Amino acid sequence: MGRRWDAVPLPSAPVTVSVVLRLADAALDAGRLAGEAELVATGERTTVRDADELIRFVTRVAREEAGGSPDVSSGTEREGSG
Repeated sequence: MGRRWDAVPLPSAPVTVSVVLRLADAALDAGRLAGEAELVATGERTTVRDADELIRFVTRVAREEAGGSPDVSSGTEREGSG
């Protein structure tokens, strides 16, 4: 069964996070969401193999923007930053 969106813990204050999602054609043809997500503000990029990985990336970034602790188990790469 799919993930419940309301079950994803987010910061209590509103946080705006802009992400560019580059989807892989082969994954789309197979009915999957996969590709690369890039945080617009920093250029940080990560490969996502499914919707859950995209949700983890966006949730971690939102927590960091809100001043909370990042989820170290997210497995994201920090390409393009710095």
